[in-house]
Amino acid sequence: MAGNMVVRSVITLKSGVFEKQTTEKQPINEAELDILEKTEYQNEEVFVGENKVIVYPNPTKGKLKIEVQNISDYSIVEVVVYSSSGKIIHKSYFSDFYEIVDLSANPRGVYFMQITIGNKKREWKIILE
Repeated sequence: MAGNMVVRSVITLKSGVFEKQTTEKQPINEAELDILEKTEYQNEEVFVGENKVIVYPNPTKGKLKIEVQNISDYSIVEVVVYSSSGKIIHKSYFSDFYEIVDLSANPRGVYFMQITIGNKKREWKIILE
């Protein structure tokens, strides 16, 4: 085979999924990989208003855990999960600090989750394996 070829590989590490692109003619071993960018996270912590929200694991095999910190006694958390075509596949409300969303009955793929607390919203891209 003449010339260079591009080998694109995705490796899974404990803390996430990383991508590597190289122009080597032969496959390289994992010890030689330089990480280009982290593309997915196991745990993601973000704020929705004043509430710290942790969503994990992502990617998920089906059960997605949602933790909300600093939630007040009167706050309601709305969780809506959409398919990639925009169809609502899950909708729930909770007022506790912890919720499990079961997506295991759905096909593998990319989903979008929106969490609303009061008038503040945040969206996540969820990978269902």
